Amino acid sequence: MPDISTDQARIKITGQIQYFTRYQEPFTVEGTSDADFSIGCLPAAPTELSAVVLSGSGIQLTWTDNADNETGFAIERNQHEIVTVGTDVETATHSGLPPGALYSYRVRAFNPFGYSDYSNTVRVATLSEELVLPFLEAPSGLVAEAISESEILLNWKDNADDEEGFTIYRDGEVIVTVGADVEIFTDTGLDAGATYTYSVRAYSETTKSNHSNEAVVTILPADDNSTPLSEAETVIRFTIDSTGYSVDDALWVFWKTPGGTRCSPRWRLSMSVWL
Repeated sequence: MPDISTDQARIKITGQIQYFTRYQEPFTVEGTSDADFSIGCLPAAPTELSAVVLSGSGIQLTWTDNADNETGFAIERNQHEIVTVGTDVETATHSGLPPGALYSYRVRAFNPFGYSDYSNTVRVATLSEELVLPFLEAPSGLVAEAISESEILLNWKDNADDEEGFTIYRDGEVIVTVGADVEIFTDTGLDAGATYTYSVRAYSETTKSNHSNEAVVTILPADDNSTPLSEAETVIRFTIDSTGYSVDDALWVFWKTPGGTRCSPRWRLSMSVWL
């Protein structure tokens, strides 16, 4: 099949049947048929599947969605599909399991054209007795702001009580982790004029939260022109071979007195010039 991106295409099949008549003469029948079909791409496989025991009867799964064309995700337990979840979902919780039972899980994405490869397989056992582990709330209110031609400032709200830190993602890739209760980070060394997408998630020794909202920001292009002087700055101009000078375009003049050199208005000036 051609390697093209299209939703609709047509294929034509020609068949030929050859047999002998009663007079031993070959006879050929030809026919054609056509039908609509679709050509598309399978989704990319999810990665980083992990499983955390929430209690004696519950298990939480989390994974990383690497596809941009999936319809959803199919979750398998012990190599049997047990449930599907929707687009962009990266977590699922299974409850009502017997205590002390061992399970293996794997996940794959799907769309109308088929299934992706499987994620990694994780094996986990429910607790032998009921014990509820804390669930991490995802950070929220993520805001990204370009503060220079190569820096972006991130701010978010910490909604978790017992996280060990936060993982920061840029364009879907982990760039850094920061400690507990941190709600600000500056990303540096970026390209002027580039656009970046950020998200943040909390983590602990036993689990990690869902992602925060995404924040998209574009750094302004570098400005080659010189920066104009602000209104708050004072500009003093001196002229060679002249006793006059100006302060913010107001003319001032030196004059000689018996007590020394003065200037008008009555404002003393001390200056050394090297040429």
